[in-house]
Amino acid sequence: KTEVARLKEKLLSQKNLTIHLNTEISQIDVDQENTFTLKHSAKIFSTDFLIICTGGMFQIGEQCQEEKTYSLPKFLGHSIVKVSPSLSPLRIRNHLLSKSSGIALPVKIFSGIYKGKKKKYEKEITDSLLITHFGISGPAVLDFSALWNEQGKEKIFLNFLPKNSPEEFKKELCDLRSGKHTLFKFLQKYLPKRLSENIINILGIQKTK
Repeated sequence: KTEVARLKEKLLSQKNLTIHLNTEISQIDVDQENTFTLKHSAKIFSTDFLIICTGGMFQIGEQCQEEKTYSLPKFLGHSIVKVSPSLSPLRIRNHLLSKSSGIALPVKIFSGIYKGKKKKYEKEITDSLLITHFGISGPAVLDFSALWNEQGKEKIFLNFLPKNSPEEFKKELCDLRSGKHTLFKFLQKYLPKRLSENIINILGIQKTK
């Protein structure tokens, strides 16, 4: 709040500054002297310099039409590079791990496509992941979001044991099949208790099995 107040005071101290609040610009014209004339329903005003900021958070949760967002820059002759989310958490429909929200752990997150019978993984990040009530976040996910092509058909995979090989995991599991060991207790050697319980429930396995 202090920093915002300081910036506001600095702006208001500038000469030839007029602040227009709640003003939707409908048209921008440029004359031969490169002076910008901005028009909206109530007023017309001119400026020698113009910065257009569409913003990344201007309509959270809404699919704003691209033509509306970039209409003014395009009117001025700018070309628009295709944009995609970056440094963004990922929302998951039917989020099965929502009961484990708040848990953070190291993972490998990667995406892949199927080519014939072969799996091809091209993008992967190993770092800390945070399970949230709506999906996943944390450094691993934020970095991965810059690599993943959400428009494609690539699936996303999570490896909760990036430091363990599948062979080691299976061997230890098989070695404990005799006796009174339970799968629930076994998972807790690798994962937080609440996450282990979540996974057991998803698989429909009793804790005593």
